[in-house]
Amino acid sequence: MWWIFGSLLELFSRAEIGTLLLLFFYYFFLYCTIFWMLVLLENRKRIFFDPRPRRLPSISIIIPAYNEEEHIARAIDSCLNLKYPKDKLEIIVVNDGSTDRTEEICRKYEAKKLIKLINKPNSGKANSLNLGISLARGELICCLDADSYFDEEALLRMVGYFNDKEVAAVTAALKVSSSNTILEKIQHLEYLFSVYLRKMFSFLDCIYVIPGPGSIYRKEVLQKVGGFDPNNLVEDTDIAFRIQRLGYKIENSVNAVVYTHIPRSFRGLLKQRIRWYTGYLENVLGKHRDLIFFKGSPNLGMFLLPSNFLWLFSLNYLLIFSVYELFGYLYGGFRNLFLIGFDLGILLRSIRFGIGLNFFSSFFLIFLGFSSIVILISLKVGREKVGLKERYSNYIAYIALYFILISFFWLASTVFLIYRKVRGGGGWKGEKVR
Repeated sequence: MWWIFGSLLELFSRAEIGTLLLLFFYYFFLYCTIFWMLVLLENRKRIFFDPRPRRLPSISIIIPAYNEEEHIARAIDSCLNLKYPKDKLEIIVVNDGSTDRTEEICRKYEAKKLIKLINKPNSGKANSLNLGISLARGELICCLDADSYFDEEALLRMVGYFNDKEVAAVTAALKVSSSNTILEKIQHLEYLFSVYLRKMFSFLDCIYVIPGPGSIYRKEVLQKVGGFDPNNLVEDTDIAFRIQRLGYKIENSVNAVVYTHIPRSFRGLLKQRIRWYTGYLENVLGKHRDLIFFKGSPNLGMFLLPSNFLWLFSLNYLLIFSVYELFGYLYGGFRNLFLIGFDLGILLRSIRFGIGLNFFSSFFLIFLGFSSIVILISLKVGREKVGLKERYSNYIAYIALYFILISFFWLASTVFLIYRKVRGGGGWKGEKVR
C-alpha cells in the first residue's frame, strides 16, 4: 500500500501538467464506465420490464417528411402493421414542401383513408411537428422520422409507462436498419451503446434527449411546454430539457424497437454530428444553462450535465494530445533517419523488440478490457447476438476508431459553435427533416 502511495507521489512530483491531465482523464473514463455498470447491476431485474397498460389510450403518430420518397412508404407501412387497435391509432404525415415524389406516394395511402396528409411550405421539422400536434386527436403523440420504422410491438411496449401520471414521454430502443461498411458498423455498435446508456439514464431520471424516431409524448404536456422550438438545432434535446424543468419523468423501453437509417458517408456523418453536438452545446450553454446544478432534477443537473462537459473537454484534450504526440514521434523518427543518412540497415540493427508495461500502458489495457465489457453489455441490453466469429472485425474497429471519431466530432462542433457565435447564429442550411 505504501509502495503504491510512494510511487504515485513520485509520479506527481515529476510529471508535467499534460501528463497529470492525461492521468486524470483516464481515471475519469474508468470511473464513469464503472459507475454505469453499477447502475446496471442495481437495476438488472428492471431492464427488460415494461409495465402493462391499464388501458390503451388513443395515439396520433406524426411523420414529418421532406424529400423522403425512398423511405416514406416503409415508415407508413410500419405504422399500419403495428399491433395496436386501429380505431385508437391516427397517422398524420406532414409533407414539408418536398420536391420529390413524397407527396405522390402519400396520396396513395390517403386515397385509401389510411393516413391524413398535410402539405405545407418547407419550414423545418419542428414546425411540421407542431402543425401535426395541433390537428391530432390522440391523447398521446408519437413522433416518427420519415426514414425510420417501427417494430410491430413497439407501441404496446411503451404505453404502459403512461400509467404513471408523472411520465411525460417514453423513448424507444433506436437501432440501425442496416450496416455494411466499417463506418456503418461502428454506428451500429454506437446505437446499441446508446440503448444501454439511455436505459441507465432512465433509472436515474436524467434522460436529456427524446429521439425523433418513435418517441411518445403525453399531448397535454407538449401543449404545456409550448411544443417544439423551430429555432433550435436539436428540438429533441430542447423539448427534453423543458420537460425535465417541469419535473416530469422521461422513461425508456429497451423492448420497443425502432429502426432508423444512418449516414452512409463520412461527410454525411460529420454534418449530422456537428448539428447534434453544436445544438447540445447551444442548449446547455445558452437556453438551458440554468439546468446545470439544477436541484429540481439532481441527477441531471448535479451529475450528468457537469460530467458531460468533463467528457467533452477530455475528448478534445486527448485528441489534441494524441495528434501532438504522433507528430512528435514522426518528427523524431525522421530526424534520426536524417542523422544516419537514411541507412535502413543501421536503423533495423538498432531496434530492440520487447514488451514494456508502465503506469499508462496499464491504464490502456484496463480501458481496453472495460471497452470490451461495455460492448458485451450493449449487445445484451440491445438483445443482439454477440457473433464473435462473424463480427470480431466490427468490435476491433469500434474500439480502435470510435473514440477518435467522437473526439474529432466534438472538437469540430466546438469550433463550429464558436464560428456560429462570431457570425451571429443562423440556421442549419440544407438539412433534411430528421
